[in-house]
Amino acid sequence: MAKKKKQQTDISIIDTDALLEETVIAGRLGRAIASLGGILTGTEKHNGELLYQTIRAGKIPSQKLLVTAEIVEETETKKYSPTEIIDWYVANFPKNAGPILAKKQEQYTKPKTLVRYGLKEGKDFDDQRYIDALIIKSGIEPSEAKALYTRVLKPILERQEEESRLASLTMKD
Repeated sequence: MAKKKKQQTDISIIDTDALLEETVIAGRLGRAIASLGGILTGTEKHNGELLYQTIRAGKIPSQKLLVTAEIVEETETKKYSPTEIIDWYVANFPKNAGPILAKKQEQYTKPKTLVRYGLKEGKDFDDQRYIDALIIKSGIEPSEAKALYTRVLKPILERQEEESRLASLTMKD
């Protein structure tokens, strides 16, 4: 399947101020939601590992529950990672492996271009700007956007450290 070529945007018609504000609002809301999601999926992963251990130990969940769990074995086809390939090469051709092992240990620096943006120190948008962004970008109803923002997202944003108000994106030239 061919990759679609990204269309060029005519930057002469873009309102840079509006674009910057929308980017900061979207980023702050997105990181707050991702933070909440990260906590929940982290709990899922931790509990899943404990669940696996308890089932392996013979502690089977009750059949009366609305949920179920079982341990199953499945096979999947995977490609070897570069590390696995190197390990295979070293195991099979140890006399020739010196240069590749040395290269694996090397570190190098690579320049990158970033765009850094965010709220100025001590500044923030009013609540309605965040609520409007939720309505426009996510398509949720105004009453739901207001409840989500005021009850869930605003407290998360208020707990964020001052340093986290600036974000960076690496640019691909």
